[in-house]
Amino acid sequence: TPTPTPEPFAATGAQGYIQIDGTAIDHQIMLGSDNEYYMDHDEEGNSSASGSIYIDYRNARPAFIKAFFEKLVNWAFVEENFAK
Repeated sequence: TPTPTPEPFAATGAQGYIQIDGTAIDHQIMLGSDNEYYMDHDEEGNSSASGSIYIDYRNARPAFIKAFFEKLVNWAFVEENFAK
């Protein structure tokens, strides 16, 4: 019997942490099954007007990185300035 493939990005909840010394920034980075939940819930799941820091549920970082390097970076400019 084949092993079922898990749903992509099925993991939810805390995915990382952000803390910046000298500030009040000290939070978990959350991932939900959609972007709605953490817009109005805190890290513990309580209703919150300010919501939480969250990763887009599509978690499209690989596509973003590919587009950045293929379409946004001006490689001629980089090469010219790197040589200086």
